Amino acid sequence: MKIVYVTNTGSTKQYAEMLSEKTGFEAAEFSEAVKSFSADEEIIFMGWVMAGTLQGYKEAKEVFSNIRAVCGVGLFKGEKAEKELREKNAVTEALFALQGNFSVDRLKGMYKMMMSMMIKMLKSKLKENPQPDADKVLAAFETGVECVSEENLEGILSWLEN
Repeated sequence: MKIVYVTNTGSTKQYAEMLSEKTGFEAAEFSEAVKSFSADEEIIFMGWVMAGTLQGYKEAKEVFSNIRAVCGVGLFKGEKAEKELREKNAVTEALFALQGNFSVDRLKGMYKMMMSMMIKMLKSKLKENPQPDADKVLAAFETGVECVSEENLEGILSWLEN
């Protein structure tokens, strides 16, 4: 089995490297994997999530015919995040939502601009209509959070054992 990933700020790459280290599976970024992995190779696909969309998944499905599991790396983890990812992206394989790091400073181009605008809108809405724990969410958006951890891989590692 091989690991193919698409990353934006580095969280997905971190998870791919951790999973590779734990399993011995070779990991490669999508553009490299297309050149070096066969199309029928068993694949674990890992992609970053933006607005519920699993980046690179459609392209990976077009290239690799034997994707066995999918990991979406975003702000949220757990069953609710997995359900939303499955529905929005039509994922039929085993699916795992992994919580990644977040920092506006690590974003590039339009993604940075979009998140900066979203934070401003969130601040404005919270002034008008305060919500419980919203200040914690806003602080995480403004200062960033580090959530990549080996323990977040427990679900996929357990799946691989079975």
